[in-house]
Amino acid sequence: MSIELLALLTAFSYAASNIAARWGLRYSTPNTAVLFSLSMHALGLSSIVLFTEGVPAVPRAALYLVVVTGVLQTLLRSCHYLAISTVGVSRAVTLRNTHPMLTVLIGVTVLGEQTNAFNLAGVGLIVGGTVLTSWRMDDQIPDFRPWYLLLPVATSVITSTVHPVRRYAMILAGEPFFFAALVGVVSLSCFTAYLALPLPRDPLVWHRKALLPFAISGGCETAAILLLFHALASGPVVVVSPITATSPVWTVLLASILLRRIEHVTPAVIFGTLLVVAGAVCVSLGRYW
Repeated sequence: MSIELLALLTAFSYAASNIAARWGLRYSTPNTAVLFSLSMHALGLSSIVLFTEGVPAVPRAALYLVVVTGVLQTLLRSCHYLAISTVGVSRAVTLRNTHPMLTVLIGVTVLGEQTNAFNLAGVGLIVGGTVLTSWRMDDQIPDFRPWYLLLPVATSVITSTVHPVRRYAMILAGEPFFFAALVGVVSLSCFTAYLALPLPRDPLVWHRKALLPFAISGGCETAAILLLFHALASGPVVVVSPITATSPVWTVLLASILLRRIEHVTPAVIFGTLLVVAGAVCVSLGRYW
């Protein structure tokens, strides 16, 4: 299977997971969605690995890098589901995919890297799309709080870190199935430890109407991570990243069809989504020039 098709399937799997999660969150809480999703990911993939190829021998450096991304995955998924619950799936996913802009800004301001017209155009498109997507959000979302926007921003920052780290791990050892399973096990362990702490948080709500959507979401999320590892094992992140960044387009499209009664997709959100995706592609293409 080609790199481009793997990345495209990754984007669509993420979109399907987001839509199913949004439906389930009508009846349950983000913490329940995270626990359900991580459990399916960890138990499903680790069982397949153990009963098929077994645990492969991999360099310690690659193992440590994947463990770090597993810890970050816990934060990423928690923030993402909470963002879906608070600002809606279309906005949460679109704002999450602003991560190429952060990569350029960090490279220029911190690392002293050179930029070009593609990079600058991409950053401009992402900024414009972000503004449109979040425009007058307080009028459209009941009980909106400005800090809600920090949730998708956090997922964007984590994503911009996780992708290149996983790509490097795949260069060290091409074991996408094992690494995808390891991410799930580490993430589930971290989230279970968090739930065991005596901290105030949303309760776990096992509503029967949320179980099927959460199962679909967890299955699609697991498939997306597995596909992403295979894509990163087959090709460079500068090819994979812009294609997986089309996930907001598929999310908005599915939301407008399947979530018409619970997700308000405005023309500004649709246009802003297209700008963010176009910006992500420009930023990625700018690395070739």
